[in-house]
Formats: sequence, C-alpha cells, structure tokens
Amino acid sequence: MASLTEEQAKEMAQYDLSLKMVPFLDTHLMYQLFNFLQETGVYKPESMKPALLKLICQTNMMDLAIDMHHELHPNDSAEEHEQRKEVVVKQLETSREKVMPMLELLEDDEKVKEMSQCKSLDDICSAFGLDISVIDELYNYGKLQYECGNYQLSGTLLQHYRSIMAQDSERPLTDKQVSCSWGRLAAAILSPEKEELSDGVEVLFKINEYLD
Repeated sequence: MASLTEEQAKEMAQYDLSLKMVPFLDTHLMYQLFNFLQETGVYKPESMKPALLKLICQTNMMDLAIDMHHELHPNDSAEEHEQRKEVVVKQLETSREKVMPMLELLEDDEKVKEMSQCKSLDDICSAFGLDISVIDELYNYGKLQYECGNYQLSGTLLQHYRSIMAQDSERPLTDKQVSCSWGRLAAAILSPEKEELSDGVEVLFKINEYLD
C-alpha cells in the first residue's frame, strides 16, 4: 500500500473519477477498482475495507467474504457468509451436473471440430444426443463461475456458448447472447491471463456491431 501524507491523499482524491465510473461497472469490476484505490493509499483503510466487504457480499466470492469478515471482525462469527457459501457450492454442483454432457464434449477437440460443422442448435443436439436445455445451462454455468470470481474459466465457458450460438445464423440474436458477450469481455479484463485480453478485444468489436 502506498504511503501518502494527508495532504497528498486529499490532493489525489480531487482527481478520483471512480464515483463517475461506478454506475457503468458491474460489481466485480467495481471491487477491482476499489481495491486499487485502497492500494494507492488515497483513502483510509478503515473506510475502504468495509466498502470492499459490502461489494464482495453482492457476489458469490464467499471465501473472500469470509476472510475479509474475519479480518474486520476477528471476534465475530462469519456464519451468515458460511451459510451463503453452502448455497453457492450447491448451485455450482447442480449447474455442473446439468451441463456435464456439454462439458465432456468440449474437452474432446475432435468433437468440438465436429460440432463446429453443424449449422444449427438442432443439428448439434441431434448429432451429440443433447437436450437443447444443456446449451442454455452452459451459459448459466459460465455466469455462475464469473460470479464466484473464476474469471478465466468463466471466459472459456462463455466463449464456447458464443461460438455455439453463432453457428445458428437463422436464430435471431437474443438478450442472453448480448449479455454473454459483455460477460466475456468482463472476464477477459479480470482474468490474470494476459492472453485473455486479445479475446476481449475481439468481443469488444462484436459488441460494437450489436450496438450499431
């Protein structure tokens, strides 16, 4: 954490644009922004840490919430966060079970190539014995992973969903596809892997096409 004098911190705070940016960011991006502000030393830790915990509690990053709760309240139980963690883990397990037939296909490069030759979602389901609901569940599972802070995995899952949906050119663009593109972009920004950023740029151009 940077060490600033009180006068330096006040001067830097005058140029802080975070409050203008926040309305346009999702909770995970807001958390990263606030975490950066904490590291700069512009704001006092005793004011930033409760704000960070409040943000984390709006996500499914329950391990992080539990750790920060203990840091702020070492003598208090984190039972509420522990209970929420159990719910989140159950959601992940349920979604993963539903989408498992698709996940197994995506782990097989040859089958992924075969899938890319299909012209519609119905063709994909027919060729691989899938229920159409499994494709929607791929999106749900990717979104859940994002909410848990598993950005790289989420980005991969959402990219697969985008690719599969794009194969069916006869289907009109859905809100879920647009949402998926935004999620893929956010996952690329937040992923620790720099290679993800190149994919994020491609998604950004695609979003621009949607907006046009």
